[in-house]
Amino acid sequence: MAERAFKSSNIGPPETPDRQAGLITASTTVRLVRLRRVEYADPTPSEDGVETPAATPNPPPATNSEELQLRRLDLKHQKIDLELQKERCKELQLQLQLEGLRAQNDRAAMPANPPAGRPSAWDLNLRS
Repeated sequence: MAERAFKSSNIGPPETPDRQAGLITASTTVRLVRLRRVEYADPTPSEDGVETPAATPNPPPATNSEELQLRRLDLKHQKIDLELQKERCKELQLQLQLEGLRAQNDRAAMPANPPAGRPSAWDLNLRS
């Protein structure tokens, strides 16, 4: 089975340069996997009253131990790839949450129109 892989350093929507600095980018390897065709039967019984099985895998199960081992490894790789994808998704969600909290913090730190003639603590911090 010939496998091709490619790397992508940017996953997700394009970012503006100022927002890109806050994101953690990691190179991701994507493996192309050959999927097996599954035929689904009609859920309604046929006219002759004989029901067909819900799914028929194609091709038949492998008998060759080497082929079985390759299938197991392929499934293991698919599982690992899925776990990595889930972790990357969690990481991106946390980055977005952090960005939102930073923006919220920045808005909370803004001075609310201080009384005229009296410098606020914010103004004093800016002068030092």
